[in-house]
Amino acid sequence: MRVHDDGTVELLKAGADWRPIAEMTADEVADLVVRTRKAGIPELPAEVPRPETMRGGSECELRTDLDGREVRSIIHGWTESNPPARPSLELVMALSALVSTAQARGTQPS
Repeated sequence: MRVHDDGTVELLKAGADWRPIAEMTADEVADLVVRTRKAGIPELPAEVPRPETMRGGSECELRTDLDGREVRSIIHGWTESNPPARPSLELVMALSALVSTAQARGTQPS
């Protein structure tokens, strides 16, 4: 899922192109920006390794271009039991809630 500055939310499904699924308000976009910074996404390294003691957990790819800095980071062991993954897990849950709210309003990108 990705969110553009204008509030357009797009979803990418395997084997398909990005498609618009909702449109967030300016306030929702601003909230997402604050949450993204608070989660530390703009400062992530290219890879966050899985702790040596951890088995399992998926991988999550996060991208942002906030503050003019493009970040692409992969978090290995993306699960609540991995402390470095928790901020991004919380961010993804918040994004899901914001998108659900936008979809419930029935706003669709033009």
